[in-house]
Amino acid sequence: MPSHENKRMRWQYEFLFFGDSVWTDFSILIDSRATTIERNGCSNDLSSSIDVCQFTLKYATTAKKALHNHVMGRLMIAKLAKEPVLFRCTNRTTYTSIFFGRMDLGNLSQTNKRDPGWLTLEAEDNSWRLEAEMDDAFEFPSIIGDTPYYVFNSSAKNRSIVHILAARAGYLAVEIDDLGSDPVLLQIQHISYNLQSKRSYRNFLDQLLFECGAVYSFTSDGKLQVRSLIVPPGRTADSILGSTYFVGNGIQTKTGDRQEDGVEITWADLSAMRAKVFSANISLSRDDAGEIIGEEIPPKTYYPATGDIEEVYQDFSASWLDRPYFTKNSRLENKDLSLITVHNPTLEAIRDSQIVLVAPTIFESLRARILFQNTEAEESRFLKSFDILGDCLYRSKINSSIVPVTAGKPKKHTTEFVFNTKHAHMLANHLRLFYAFGDVQHSWKQKGAPPMFSIVNVSPSNSAISSLAMVIRIKESFSGDGNIFSEVTAVGISIFNSEPTRIRSVVNGKGASGEIGPRGVEGRSYRTEIDSSNGDVFKPGESMTTTLVGKVYLNEKEITGDLPDTAFVWKRTSYYSRLPPDDDYSWNLSHASGYRQVTVLADSIQSRATYSLEIHF
Repeated sequence: MPSHENKRMRWQYEFLFFGDSVWTDFSILIDSRATTIERNGCSNDLSSSIDVCQFTLKYATTAKKALHNHVMGRLMIAKLAKEPVLFRCTNRTTYTSIFFGRMDLGNLSQTNKRDPGWLTLEAEDNSWRLEAEMDDAFEFPSIIGDTPYYVFNSSAKNRSIVHILAARAGYLAVEIDDLGSDPVLLQIQHISYNLQSKRSYRNFLDQLLFECGAVYSFTSDGKLQVRSLIVPPGRTADSILGSTYFVGNGIQTKTGDRQEDGVEITWADLSAMRAKVFSANISLSRDDAGEIIGEEIPPKTYYPATGDIEEVYQDFSASWLDRPYFTKNSRLENKDLSLITVHNPTLEAIRDSQIVLVAPTIFESLRARILFQNTEAEESRFLKSFDILGDCLYRSKINSSIVPVTAGKPKKHTTEFVFNTKHAHMLANHLRLFYAFGDVQHSWKQKGAPPMFSIVNVSPSNSAISSLAMVIRIKESFSGDGNIFSEVTAVGISIFNSEPTRIRSVVNGKGASGEIGPRGVEGRSYRTEIDSSNGDVFKPGESMTTTLVGKVYLNEKEITGDLPDTAFVWKRTSYYSRLPPDDDYSWNLSHASGYRQVTVLADSIQSRATYSLEIHF
């Protein structure tokens, strides 16, 4: 029977130092029982997170001591030279990768006496290249109004924003896990970056994917993945957790104290027009003849005055796009306006002939560098006006989408890449789901681990808890017998594992009011019924299509056939908001008259819709 020492040697630990072509195996310094891997699918606020592997270097023999000193020395050299050191851990038996990333050399410490002390190290996942600041400006698409780019589409990588930015960050095509990723086929109307923003790839992608209900993560062999956190209505569990599934203390459930009762998404309409984006602050004073005097430029000097010795830029402004305000057709300034990009800029200047442009003239997406010089040796000359015009793409109106509309204290998000109602509505519903149920978190220990982002049905025995949850965090520990045990955290996405849709009916008599007459001989009692061909309560996973037929009774005698079609008014109320033309308002409008029966499809059930029938006399 293999010893525990042999089982612990199942894992192979290696470094790749900068400039080396061969990995350095230091497995003999490792007691795998001190190794932990924290895999973070996403943070509690649904942003991307970093995976971390922690392990300890030890030694017990002279040979191990020599290797220990060698490895420690190389790590110190790499730290001082700011050189990356790659790390990988693999299963010697199956040749599968357990972790791949880069060493975090920021906190190297070791206590040395007669012998070198133990050294605890941390490695971060292969996302380290995303820390770099983006050093090239870009726009997708490059032409205003052209076909928008996808967020993540493996079938159109040349028009997939994540693929393009990952390549710019230094990831090869084979380092992107197209098969294991979820497609994010939202198309962003326009996305741009200018160098003045000074943003890292990580920051930019975090924001983009968050606003699309997704995150990036890295596989155990270092490949970039994109995973969608959107949970469609009616989603069922990938697995069921029961008491026999766990080790240790079973399932632990805790709640937070989130106070928001909805989500408010702030987003912008985009518009395009050719307009002025810059006008120099030049005096409009006039001489005795009524001519503009302009800006005086002394001989052999420049405008801007220091433009020859430092980079002076002209920043573009969206304020010139507010034509109603500047033409005095409106007394209110449009404060929603902000520029995204300017194309095809042109310079318009009125100047004396001795005032010339000094090369190079630079135009960027949101600024320009224009420099004038008075070439006259003895006399001052004048620059009378200096404007820049361009084709502008800009945010023309700021909008808010609140879900549900009755929310009194919604969680607020101001977006950067959301430019239409459908996208805003999708994001609001997605975030509302997690804010509504994500305060409930479940954790447990088990042998092995469930897939990250899998949906589990948390149903411990002898407990009232029965809910769906998404796995977002896994902490793995290596045991002495060669197994891996995991502490798993899952965030709630529903209160109960099946949320039924129900059907109800009401009767509503309406007509012209008149004087109250004498009491009749026979009282009138109306009653309505809705017959459903497939039952009246529907749950995800069951047959989810039915036909609803309305019936009307007078004093318990059916009079359905005596009523005109116009008497039947159907109404639908969905728990999850839907977009036009599938929203409740549009549906109710189209079913306000003429339908004795309606067909209910699966998408209505998944929206947890309630159907009612009113009879109008």
